[in-house]
Amino acid sequence: MGEVKTLNVAELKPALNATLVTDQGGLNKVADFFERIRLFGFDTETNVVPRFTQRKLRTIQVGNRDEQYVIDMLAFAGSSADLIAGQGKKQTSSWAKPVVDVLRPALDSKNHVKVGANLQFDYETVLWCLGLRSWNFYDVQLAEKVIYAGRIHFMKDGFWALDDLVERYCRVKISKEEQKTFDLETPLTERQIAYAALDTRLPLAVMAGQRSVIDTAKLGRIVQVENDAIPAFGEMHINGVMMDASAWTALGKSNEEAHADNIKALDTFFLRVVGKKTAPVIDVAGLEAAWRAEEDREKRKEFRKRYQAGARSVREWEEKSLKYEGEAAINYNSTDQLLAALRKLGFSSKALPSTNDKVLAKHSDKPVIQAIQNYRETAQIIKNFGEAWLEHIDPETGRIHSTINKMGAATGRTSSSKPNIQNIKKEKKWRRCFVARAGRRIVTTDMSGAELRIMADDSGDENWIVAFENDWDLHSVGAESAEPEKWAACTLEGCNFAAKKLKCDCPTHKKLRDANKCVNFGIAYGMEDAALAAKLHISKAEAATKLANWRKANKWVNDYLTRSGETAKLEHCAHDMLGRRRLFDKPDWKRAAEVAAERATEDAVKKEAELARAEKRKPRPAELLPRKPIDPKAIGRIYYAMFGSIEREGKNMRVQGTNATIAKIAMGAGFDKDGKPFMWHLLPQFDALLENFVHDEFVNDAPEEKAEQVRLMVEDCILRAGSEVLRRVKMLSESHIGECWTK
Repeated sequence: MGEVKTLNVAELKPALNATLVTDQGGLNKVADFFERIRLFGFDTETNVVPRFTQRKLRTIQVGNRDEQYVIDMLAFAGSSADLIAGQGKKQTSSWAKPVVDVLRPALDSKNHVKVGANLQFDYETVLWCLGLRSWNFYDVQLAEKVIYAGRIHFMKDGFWALDDLVERYCRVKISKEEQKTFDLETPLTERQIAYAALDTRLPLAVMAGQRSVIDTAKLGRIVQVENDAIPAFGEMHINGVMMDASAWTALGKSNEEAHADNIKALDTFFLRVVGKKTAPVIDVAGLEAAWRAEEDREKRKEFRKRYQAGARSVREWEEKSLKYEGEAAINYNSTDQLLAALRKLGFSSKALPSTNDKVLAKHSDKPVIQAIQNYRETAQIIKNFGEAWLEHIDPETGRIHSTINKMGAATGRTSSSKPNIQNIKKEKKWRRCFVARAGRRIVTTDMSGAELRIMADDSGDENWIVAFENDWDLHSVGAESAEPEKWAACTLEGCNFAAKKLKCDCPTHKKLRDANKCVNFGIAYGMEDAALAAKLHISKAEAATKLANWRKANKWVNDYLTRSGETAKLEHCAHDMLGRRRLFDKPDWKRAAEVAAERATEDAVKKEAELARAEKRKPRPAELLPRKPIDPKAIGRIYYAMFGSIEREGKNMRVQGTNATIAKIAMGAGFDKDGKPFMWHLLPQFDALLENFVHDEFVNDAPEEKAEQVRLMVEDCILRAGSEVLRRVKMLSESHIGECWTK
């Protein structure tokens, strides 16, 4: 690789050829540019604000290597006041119409490819400020995430920004400081014009560098899928979701009541080992009065010591009692206190070395552990879904505009932030708080058993495929295969499964089915006996038996997942069914030794902190603590755990990645093999709005009279997207139309 040089605009070859567009004559030049080219750089500059509803366009720029056009929106608005007032709510003002009329044929076009960085930002800005939809993108940052998925964390600084890409592919260092200088009042400077123009040229250079990598790795289809999905994700953010604030508040109160009940349940176990919280009976005021009244100097000193000791005891108790949520003298959020109390209840250090969730899961058949888990669940609910959620309601739109991140995970699976709406629980009491706009309905569409259908088709397991082809209940079919004698023995008269192989109401069948369902959905995520035991509240030994029965009954699927994991370990890479890849770092003994040393340091710091608390002193700095030599066996365990992690994630990638890809095809701005468009193109004809997406579930808001049409349209998009990947199993879906978001 060549030397990295700092960009000097004056030395560019060919020279920067920027045209500032301020009138119709300039727009005519832009229109002529679009007539002559089919691929161009696209970017915008705006004021810097925290919410998109406050964002206003200052410039829109298009261009390529030879010519660039910077459209000055202030020049067309005439004044800063009109520039601000004339943008927003997906409307086109009269002064902006000439700009929109010139841009639409290229931005809302299959014939023009728009290249840029972080194009969802530009999509949302142009849509919200001007009412202009755009598509057919190539985002160099998205392409880079597809290339490096799994190798580089998506949150890593200094790797994903446009300046990072330009340095990597063009060996040129650029500055983005000028981006912060744009406002809505000041005339554009030559530096700003050059900066804006350059941002249409640089992404094209990066794209050229990425192409060979993408072609070699056969990632072109996945890059296209991700880019086609940009408009859908942008509109979800703009559209937002309506929230019933009063219902949310009422739900919060009921959660607090449930949490109070869980605290009482914990008290029943711990009161007998830690005692009841009781304030020290000390007359502090009396001690102070005696001290101050005493005239004898020696006695006065003694009385003062008694007063200070008493006041200190009361103060320390008050500080502790603030953390005692129940009647027991214990802080249930303190790892040390909880672990000490569990020791008194008979849990050994070997069986229960800590109180983290994974360790507790191994003992979730024990009532006291279940009580702790219930307490933590409601505590987490209060933390994540309390009144603070209502603060996310935008004052201008009255809606919550969560950001759905297209590539939230290396598998291609999405994530959500500000707030995390994908973390909302599936129970009705939660989802009913998200409602339709007046005169409209929510159409919730869930890809039915998506990951199971992918495993069936990809593994070629005839039992699973036949079950899906005949619409049998797969979980019941699997439960019967895993434990045939037990299943037959508990079949009741009128059993729906016996008659039609559908889900039945036989009590024991239900229990067996639920257990098999848990394994079906967990096996691709590396579920082992401890995790299954925690889910079903059974012993670890019983969970191990259930997993063994499942593996025997579902040999083809199990072998398929095993192969996926083994291939990932061998190649340090895993693929989904359309070619999306996830890279893995090769396990390294040196890195394992570093991890072992880091853990040893953490343990030493923790022990020192405990000792310092007991001795009422400050803990010593980490660098001064004594260290034992690292046991090679400990390094070995970490080293082989790295392989185990790759194996689990390799199994998961094949399934989860394919699921994410199918969902993005269904919702995106692409077309199927027959040229029929997918969801984003079809929503406007029904006046429908894509509001939310949770992994394989779509939430649309539609006019009441068109809700049924929207339901059929979304289900068809999912079916067609699935057929691009799956060979024998159809990707079916289930929908619900209602006044709120409903599973």
